[in-house]
Amino acid sequence: MRQPFRVSRFGLLGLITAVTLSLIAPSAPAVIFEPPEDRAPDSTLGGGSRDPQQCVSAQDTLPSVTPLLPETRIGFTVSERPKIYVYVPEVTTKKVFFSLQTQTGEQHYQQEMELPETPGIIGLHLPDDGPPLKENINYQWRLVFICSESLEPDSPEYTGWIRRLPAQEYSISSDLSLRQVQDLAEAKLWYDTVFSLVQLKSQEPDNLVLSQNWTELLSSVGLEAIANQPILTSQP
Repeated sequence: MRQPFRVSRFGLLGLITAVTLSLIAPSAPAVIFEPPEDRAPDSTLGGGSRDPQQCVSAQDTLPSVTPLLPETRIGFTVSERPKIYVYVPEVTTKKVFFSLQTQTGEQHYQQEMELPETPGIIGLHLPDDGPPLKENINYQWRLVFICSESLEPDSPEYTGWIRRLPAQEYSISSDLSLRQVQDLAEAKLWYDTVFSLVQLKSQEPDNLVLSQNWTELLSSVGLEAIANQPILTSQP
């Protein structure tokens, strides 16, 4: 009769240790964002002072409208037409007005658009045939919620800032990968970091490592409250 296979006590301990280490060892470096010292300009355009409760009040269990930005309220990019992400909970209006203008008030782009039917993180982007952002210029973007038939002086408004930097000053891989995301974060290119990680997550929605990196990225800039919200299809 064949004797049962025996594992020595030391061999069993080694096996358990190896399995335990494989479970607790990180599978990929964290994506942490440390904002540059630059802060958003003092706005002279009158934005951000409107009633945030009118038609956009969120349920007590949900965060309110939240732009995906560091606390500095400004992010950098090397893209000519970067995407801007905003978390929008369930609101009573379905129309918003999106615009972009320079720090001196020069209008760059504007469009009225429909909100998705479900709450989540939306991506706002400039059209391919629209003018690109100029380098080293501060732009203020605005998302105004249309609570009645048209825009009103007290329409709730959320704003942020963006600055395009010269791409040739950075050595960033052109291949979409987690390594690229980490390089972008280290280069302090906020909008590009978020965009690239969103693209990766859309390709592999069940990838737990990417989900963890997304949570780490948002948590590193104080946005952990919306880290588990769904990322919706980008808006035109």
